[in-house]
Amino acid sequence: MRRRDLDVPFKDREAARRHGARWDRERHCWFVPEGVDCSPLLGWSRAGEFINARAHSYYLLETLHPCSQCGRESRVHGIVLPTGHEIRMHGEDPDSDEWERADEPSLISFVTNLASAVSLRIQQDSLLYRPRHSFADTTCYHYNHCEYCGSVFDEYALFGMPGYGFDVLSEMQAARILVSAVRAGFAGAAEHFSYGVAFLDAMTRR
Repeated sequence: MRRRDLDVPFKDREAARRHGARWDRERHCWFVPEGVDCSPLLGWSRAGEFINARAHSYYLLETLHPCSQCGRESRVHGIVLPTGHEIRMHGEDPDSDEWERADEPSLISFVTNLASAVSLRIQQDSLLYRPRHSFADTTCYHYNHCEYCGSVFDEYALFGMPGYGFDVLSEMQAARILVSAVRAGFAGAAEHFSYGVAFLDAMTRR
């Protein structure tokens, strides 16, 4: 297994050490030793081709949405990154990329990659949210699939249409969404971030 190196700020060094991270004196960086659970350390993941978002925790959302093919209401899922998550901002070259801290939670969509620990955690709740190649190009996104007929849900319908899916407009709509707080790190890549999740506090906690 390829070694996972970490970006650990000086102020976080003791917290990272408690979670199992170790300092490599030769390479002058923190890393996850073999056999150590990387989940609590994903919030310090290094920027890379497949990572543009990281957090020390995250929320899994679940609600019901009608399938456009069979018409039945199926469970669908989403991911919210809490206040304080970090987004990779691209510089002129990869070495100049920087992490920018978000002052509000974000609902992410068009997810192209998830750390294996995050994928495994989501699979504990459901196998309906999984990768599939886009119909328009060769990009592979994580889509919701209907639990009855297997059809793919449109990302825009779930995340980009006010009043539908996870883009709620009232506390009543928000209360229909179940929220599970995951006390483990997040690392992944997404193409869309909806900053400021409306009525997050009104959603139903599990």
